[in-house]
Amino acid sequence: MPLPQIIQNQLTYRDNNTTIELHIYKRDKSHVIALIDACDLHLISGFRRWNVLDGTCGRQYIRTTVAMTSNKKTILLHHAILGGVPKGKEVAFKNNNSFDCRRSNLIITDHYLVMQQRSLPAFNKLKVRGINKHFNRW
Repeated sequence: MPLPQIIQNQLTYRDNNTTIELHIYKRDKSHVIALIDACDLHLISGFRRWNVLDGTCGRQYIRTTVAMTSNKKTILLHHAILGGVPKGKEVAFKNNNSFDCRRSNLIITDHYLVMQQRSLPAFNKLKVRGINKHFNRW
């Protein structure tokens, strides 16, 4: 199957043409590899360029920007693959890899599960959730 020319990032097939690697190049000339299912290629082929968005707690996401009539709208790759997320729900990654956007790795869930999967902040010295130092007291 020929790769579409409208995507400016590099695509390569793997796993007997069932998975596509989307190579996304950053401004510092490094790149990341996002994984998508081959059956979802038509969902993202309408967007020209994908790039990396720095999220909270050190997590990074793949996104594209679409020009609307009065402003720009950011679309995340995992949201584009799922066709949107219902209000009040969020997307969690089963293996905690936000670059693995295959359908088998995505879960639509509530905010509670997403917060459980979140890593501890770097300033947390005890490495325990919920116990923080406040004004030199625990």
